[in-house]
Amino acid sequence: MSRYMDTQQAKDILLKGSVYENLFQLGDRHITFALIEFTAQKETKLLSTIESVATLSAEYGAVIDTIVSNLMVVTFGMFGPTTPHKPFIDAALTKHGIDIRIVYATGSARVGNIGDAKRISYTFLHPSFSKAIALLPSTPAGEAREVV
Repeated sequence: MSRYMDTQQAKDILLKGSVYENLFQLGDRHITFALIEFTAQKETKLLSTIESVATLSAEYGAVIDTIVSNLMVVTFGMFGPTTPHKPFIDAALTKHGIDIRIVYATGSARVGNIGDAKRISYTFLHPSFSKAIALLPSTPAGEAREVV
């Protein structure tokens, strides 16, 4: 959280609440999420590609929801108006080609703290997420597919 706000703001939210506490309330938002699978076999290539895509995501206004093993989930619109996702996807594919595959979806999602005050997990629930996960293995490396 401190990457997006200063340390005192984060403490205010976590310890006593503040004007930012609405940020954590579960609500409906229009978002785009992208699942990015990293296909590089060598650890050094995998790590450098993950780092590069993470940097690209920040440059294009995305927020990384999570990174698990060789899978990254990025979102557009979690904290404000949805920024265009296509330029990010195009840039990531242009830069990394067959080292990644991407599946993405756009639409209404439940966004906010999924959990309780003791364990904050700010994330999203999107009806197309399971479809995107299922589509990912059949998406050729170096390509992106949209869940429709």
